Amino acid sequence: IESHHYYDDFLMDFNWTKSGSGSGGFFVRDIPVGTSYQGEAANPSLDVNSDFGLKCFVTGNNGSTATADDVDFGTSTLFSPVFDLTGYSDPYLRYSIWFYDGMQGGSAADDKMNVKLNNGSQNAIIDAMDGAQLSTPVNRWVQKTFRISDFLTPTGNMRLIVDVNDLSVGNQNIVEGAFDKFEITDGPPVGINEISNSRINAWVFPNPSAGLINVAFDAGQAPKATVTILNPIGEVIQSIDSFSGNAVFDMGAQPQGIYFVRVQTPYSEKTLKFLLLN
Repeated sequence: IESHHYYDDFLMDFNWTKSGSGSGGFFVRDIPVGTSYQGEAANPSLDVNSDFGLKCFVTGNNGSTATADDVDFGTSTLFSPVFDLTGYSDPYLRYSIWFYDGMQGGSAADDKMNVKLNNGSQNAIIDAMDGAQLSTPVNRWVQKTFRISDFLTPTGNMRLIVDVNDLSVGNQNIVEGAFDKFEITDGPPVGINEISNSRINAWVFPNPSAGLINVAFDAGQAPKATVTILNPIGEVIQSIDSFSGNAVFDMGAQPQGIYFVRVQTPYSEKTLKFLLLN
């Protein structure tokens, strides 16, 4: 935590607390284990690419099937530690969120995920997702930014609350939520990509992969880029100097798991994550 900047990507445990009223799918801080239902991602298989570490908060994470550890017949709630905004002139909140309300057995989506702020005396819903009003599930990481004073008065006794609700009298749907990269800044936040990666864009596909990895990049005016694959402890697996905006790696001999792609030019650097399944 820096002066006038709270940041938590859940690499370490800063004492977020959880509660639950249903029969499963309680929030856990963990490396997410992906699940899918009828071809749609339900639980995420990766946390947010642009943060440190591999962990986020997910609603259940046993990874067997989509129906095994989702939110069922109640609410799973995540509470932030108390944070003090009395020294901020214009605080902004930013985070990344995932919500899946899968229509099981043809039933209509009708469940909810809400993000709220509490200042010690007031609650305000700042982000409301209702499965009944979504044309498609938000089963991807979406970054959101909010000016806190648009919702309530900032105080020295602030908390963030995330609720994922499977209606106990509603349809039998598959309900998952995830939360990552919480941040409070004084004034509108500037993204890491805008600062350190302004001259480079990169993509890795397919992700997940069964072996072959394609890395495409736009390095701007840089004559070449060094593209490197690293394992979770930072060891270099393969590295290529590319002059064409593309690099291909055969990862078929590597054990399955999460890996990193680092694209470097003389001017900037970008790191992405991918999941290897074999």
